[in-house]
Amino acid sequence: MSYLYRVVPKKDWIEALSRGRVPRCPADSRRDRVHMNELVDVELVANLWFSVEEEPVALEVDVSGLTECLRWEARAEEPYGIWPNLYVEGIPAERVVRVLQLKKDIGNAGTGGFMLGETFNG
Repeated sequence: MSYLYRVVPKKDWIEALSRGRVPRCPADSRRDRVHMNELVDVELVANLWFSVEEEPVALEVDVSGLTECLRWEARAEEPYGIWPNLYVEGIPAERVVRVLQLKKDIGNAGTGGFMLGETFNG
């Protein structure tokens, strides 16, 4: 199996459970794709584009059956690099194999940024 990650507000994941599909965010709808991440980039993405109020979670997605829809593409803005994008309407909920909490770091590190936490079971 091959895994990529999608950071979404917790409410989007809860909606996906009833609708069967993780919805696109407005930026992805404009670009007609779903931006994905490698595990190493999850915290960066959460810290750049999510607020505490959104309660972001990281969806671990099995993309092994979606390779025909997956493209690795250069970003035109920061953070630069080659990023994975899925050209689908939304991620099928059954492709999500694990949901990870993203918690604000308020401990000794003092960065105040999101850090990957435990599996979300809600």
